[in-house]
Amino acid sequence: MTAETPSLAGRAALAVLLMVGFYLLALSISVGLMAIPVAEYFAIHRVHFKLALVCVGGALVILWSVLPRWDRFPPPGVPLREDEQPELFAVIRDVARAAGQAMPREVYLVPEVNAFVAQRGGLMGFFSRRVLGLGLPLLRTLDADQMRAVLAHEFGHFHGGDTKLGPWIYKTRSAIGRTLQALEGRGSALRHPFRWYGNLFLRITHAISRAQEYAADRLAARLVGAAPLREGLMRLPALATLYDVYLQRELGPVLSAGRRPPYAEGYRLFLEHPEMVRAAEQITAEAAKQTEPDPFDTHPPTPLRVQALAALERSETAASDRRPAWSWLRQAEALDEQVLAFLAGRERVAKLPRVAWSEVAEALWVPSWKAQFERWCALQPNPLADLRLGALPAAVAEARTLGARCASALESEVPEEQHEDFGRYVLSAALGLALHGAGFEASSPPGAPVTLRRGEHAFTPIEVVRELAAGTLDEASWRARCEAAGVLELALA
Repeated sequence: MTAETPSLAGRAALAVLLMVGFYLLALSISVGLMAIPVAEYFAIHRVHFKLALVCVGGALVILWSVLPRWDRFPPPGVPLREDEQPELFAVIRDVARAAGQAMPREVYLVPEVNAFVAQRGGLMGFFSRRVLGLGLPLLRTLDADQMRAVLAHEFGHFHGGDTKLGPWIYKTRSAIGRTLQALEGRGSALRHPFRWYGNLFLRITHAISRAQEYAADRLAARLVGAAPLREGLMRLPALATLYDVYLQRELGPVLSAGRRPPYAEGYRLFLEHPEMVRAAEQITAEAAKQTEPDPFDTHPPTPLRVQALAALERSETAASDRRPAWSWLRQAEALDEQVLAFLAGRERVAKLPRVAWSEVAEALWVPSWKAQFERWCALQPNPLADLRLGALPAAVAEARTLGARCASALESEVPEEQHEDFGRYVLSAALGLALHGAGFEASSPPGAPVTLRRGEHAFTPIEVVRELAAGTLDEASWRARCEAAGVLELALA
């Protein structure tokens, strides 16, 4: 062990003591439970059957729960091979060499805004192997220097021996969880000492984890530079939060509609939309306010990590490579499809035809509007009959009544309190279809609602209806806008 990791012995000793303490607690309680019927027999020469059953049963439940399990490691993503990705592996090898560490045995491309290293497989860390996971969304959004800093941070965990401690901590945490779950299910009072010890274990081991993050940051700053690491750290809260929004609002609906878009490219486009840029700024600003670590967090708050890096600026390595980290990958489009298939299910995704994000509005949303519109117009009387674009403000004012009528055409019930919102959706879909029929082209880049364009005139139906409802767009302005585009008398139905 190098002199640069003097805390490893202390960390290891504390982790081992905590682990031994837990197993001694479990063993002591189990032995004590089994001793009760034995003591009863020697004291009064009889055994209370129900009491003995409860004691022996509780002891066996505890012993079975704390028994270490073999670590089964299902692949967390798409496995990568050096002969297929030589440039990426060259970068990984350079970082590993600089950190004085061996290469991981397995490297995976994962569908997460994350990167990780671990010792997986085997029993309590024995017979395990080194694993590296790289998030495809990170590679698609960070530049080469920032991604090198991420890699250096992860190899800092190898360097500090953190991954050797990890299996012990993880397995003990799992054993505590299994024990609590088994005892909670039986309503046993025995759960109380394990709950107390579990909280103590989490607080101490998570404090160790936070110290490990600082140590890994220091190594990354020394190997790659504090600036790219700081830049990546400051972006991570927004990248992680908006990734979940992207999956729910953009990727998920397109997959559900039966098309397969570019997964990582869509995430990049989503982040570049002005609305998402503003959202990222807000998330970053909120994250900057968190300066107190939660005792149950494994990572320190980002501002504290950034503050700790400030002291390392003097020894910073000059940034030299601002290419997209994505450029390290060969056959990137094929990898994108493989990761999407891993994320959403291979059999499901394989059956879906490809669609470019520039084609999503015309291929999916306009046909979806048409299918719904036919059901609404089939109602008697037609709730959209004789409605023209110039009269849209009056229709928006009566959106609740319209929503109640059109909801009857749906198979699923729309709650009464949602009738007004549903009516506004009906009007925005009808507006979009009317404009599309008049020669306007539909577009919907990730992060943006559907917009209809013809020449210099553009309408975003959902925003138009929202502005009319809020009063920020008055009737006179709306009519003037429609007249300028030549659609004032265009029928919605």
